[in-house]
Amino acid sequence: MPEIRVEWLFPDGQGGAPLKKQGIVRLPGTLPGDLVEYREVSRRGSTAIAEVLAIIEPSPHRTPPTCRFDAHCGGCDLSEFQTTARRDALARIAQQAFHLDHPPAFEADRGLGRARIKLSLDQGNLGYRAERSHDLVAVDDCEVARPEVRSALERLLHWATPARLKGCTAVEIRSNGERAIFAVSTNEKPHVDGSELTDVAINGRPIHGDPTLQLSVADLTLRCSPSSFYQVNLEMNAVLLDAVRRWVRKLQPERLLELYCGIGNLTLPLARDGWKISAVEREGESVADLRWSAAQAKLQVDVVAKPAEKFDPSLVAFDVALLDPPRAGAPGIIEKLLLNRPKAIVYVSCDAPSAARDLQAAWKAGYQLEHVECFDMFPKTRHFETLIIATRKR
Repeated sequence: MPEIRVEWLFPDGQGGAPLKKQGIVRLPGTLPGDLVEYREVSRRGSTAIAEVLAIIEPSPHRTPPTCRFDAHCGGCDLSEFQTTARRDALARIAQQAFHLDHPPAFEADRGLGRARIKLSLDQGNLGYRAERSHDLVAVDDCEVARPEVRSALERLLHWATPARLKGCTAVEIRSNGERAIFAVSTNEKPHVDGSELTDVAINGRPIHGDPTLQLSVADLTLRCSPSSFYQVNLEMNAVLLDAVRRWVRKLQPERLLELYCGIGNLTLPLARDGWKISAVEREGESVADLRWSAAQAKLQVDVVAKPAEKFDPSLVAFDVALLDPPRAGAPGIIEKLLLNRPKAIVYVSCDAPSAARDLQAAWKAGYQLEHVECFDMFPKTRHFETLIIATRKR
């Protein structure tokens, strides 16, 4: 069987290498530096899909996993990749996505762990899904979670019985850095007694205690309802927010338009900085949270309760656009924003290739790539956050 040295990571976390004759090969479960024996199992154009038969010589950047569930749990897909080397490999993914001469700066993780973990249920067991599988891996701890989340998981497992979990499909433990709440998902009529767990919501509705979090963001208090999104790493969110605020100060907008604003994680600190801002988010708990937090802080924000995909930017005056879409990106959105010819687009992305695809429209319209910066929001995984600044050529 042929051997090959892995040279890079693909965005999905698989290893890659050039083939001697032609094309490249995908090598699942490998890291840059591994020398592996493999067997080609299929082809997609010039890309070979391989099965790794053996790691003959492990990468010098491989480290023993510290989690006892690592061999089966699909949560931390790069847990064996030494931290600095992992960041370097991820930065090269961003470099390739945006055709940069050098890898962008990569801000190191400064957090205490994940502030949110979501556990699936299967036959009364709580756990994570195995990578690329529906198989459940039962867990009784999660080392990448914050201390208060790990403590809440211990309480959850002590409380959980098949009878209590009947009809439940998932339980998310959510923390603001001080206390944790439980957000339960069910596919049946809610009947969960959450009195022993204290702060519990079922399908977004409070059933016991107070499952609404108060997040401290840039010295502001942001309300976060049980089903509202917020960043999983509280400390790195602060680092990302500081970078966004710094760039907005450089750009000096007359008015900002923000799409996918959520509960106001970026919106309200920017409004408090004195910028006029229109914020767009689909109707629901996040918009209600944003309006509540703005009122409490006595901040003026023009909130538009509409999906970003259905919002017409030409109806609003703005000269800098800001967007923080989900992982799939914002197909077709940049084209709409460009009709206003803003002087800059500030794009926050959790998937650099999706952002690069979306911003092709800006490059074709004469905009230039001003800045790319990465943030280690999801340690031990292939995921990272990216801040991209596109400016209009004068």
